[in-house]
Amino acid sequence: MGKFNINNKKNTNIKKDKTMATKKNKSKNTTTTTGGGNIWKGGRTNITKTPQPKKASKKTKKIAGYNRKKYNVKPKKSPKLIIDKGVRASYTARLREILDIQSKTYDQEDMLAYIFTKILEYGGEATFDEKGNLYGVKGEATTYPCVVSHTDTVHRMIPKSKYTTVETPTKIFAINNYTLERVGVGGDDNVGIFLCLEALKNHDVMKVAFFIDEEHGCLGSGECDMSFFDDVAFAFQGDRQKYADVTSSILGTKMYDDKFKNLLTEVFKKYGKTEASGGLTDVYTLANKGLKVCGFNSSCGYYNPHSPNEYVIIDEVILTYLFFQDAIGVLYRDGITYPIERATEDYDYTRSGRLRSRTGYMNKDWWEAWDKKWDEEDKLKELKKRMDTTMEDDEESFRGIIPFDDKDAGIKLNASCPSCLEQLGYDHNEALYYCYGCEEYYDETNIIND
Repeated sequence: MGKFNINNKKNTNIKKDKTMATKKNKSKNTTTTTGGGNIWKGGRTNITKTPQPKKASKKTKKIAGYNRKKYNVKPKKSPKLIIDKGVRASYTARLREILDIQSKTYDQEDMLAYIFTKILEYGGEATFDEKGNLYGVKGEATTYPCVVSHTDTVHRMIPKSKYTTVETPTKIFAINNYTLERVGVGGDDNVGIFLCLEALKNHDVMKVAFFIDEEHGCLGSGECDMSFFDDVAFAFQGDRQKYADVTSSILGTKMYDDKFKNLLTEVFKKYGKTEASGGLTDVYTLANKGLKVCGFNSSCGYYNPHSPNEYVIIDEVILTYLFFQDAIGVLYRDGITYPIERATEDYDYTRSGRLRSRTGYMNKDWWEAWDKKWDEEDKLKELKKRMDTTMEDDEESFRGIIPFDDKDAGIKLNASCPSCLEQLGYDHNEALYYCYGCEEYYDETNIIND
């Protein structure tokens, strides 16, 4: 396992210009700007800017009954709050520790072991239930604030020696240092684990829960010990991409009431948070299993989830934790809870159950096909049958040889989004491919199938 740090530093031997001169050419259409230094070589650059005509907006394209949305509006940015450099470095180091650990559904032992030791290190008590979910309790109180997350990711694991996280001044992503290809960094939901552990570390009274196998349909939280939540005042989760969203409802289930919302109005405003409706996650499962208090799922600073190009924005992760911390400070008083009545439904939280998300990534057929096609060891064995080469050569070239199409289910596992080129999921309910980054559906004629 390795780490890279990329820092953009100008060459200190190059004197900076005291002024920047802007010279207009005789042509009215061209402006030449001279000044500034090349951030890699310290050299001076001449940048010629030529105005381009505005492109005509394209009409919305309908695919199988759905409108293909064009996200031309700039995304909501995190607020410009000042984070102390020393504090930021400390948060970043702990975040990166978690991102350095790989996990996937049904294979989370390393992550659970790490979390277990951290719960004890931060002064809590750690226990497992029969399903394998991990719980932490710190302090003695009548009621507790609570933060939850899940411990698995969707990414296939690679040998530890080849997995490397890369830190730039603003973000963290991961690569295979053997092939130099991008691999998923596990922001979904390793960022959630970070939020839980920071809450435990920095509060005298806290409950945290870490659920296994969420990515296959909330299997862990679906069979969790609900008695653990009998004395919680509220429950937060960070398991949503981007930054601004806080889910007031999830799949039609109300997550909090107006009283709870009004208490957090100023905190929402301070951190640039807005209400949204959400998709399947653990706090929703808890609500449908009888959680009697308010809660929510929040965006937390990871992007391109379920994709090799996944990354996390460091400041947005830290701001999300500070948002949690301020919200807890406003809400929590020992003995006070925030009850809510919900209409619950009877769900089957098993892999073969009827629960399916709109995006379809919990679908049993999809995951069986994915596991089969992306199992590295099986791929290499198959290659050895086809090619008379060394194992090293096989590993270097297997991506372009083994077909990724799942002929039995009719799914093209190497399908890419035509807009952002990220890998697509397949929604069996809609019989369409789905891009998690663009949040758009595509039929087979519109995908890129390498």
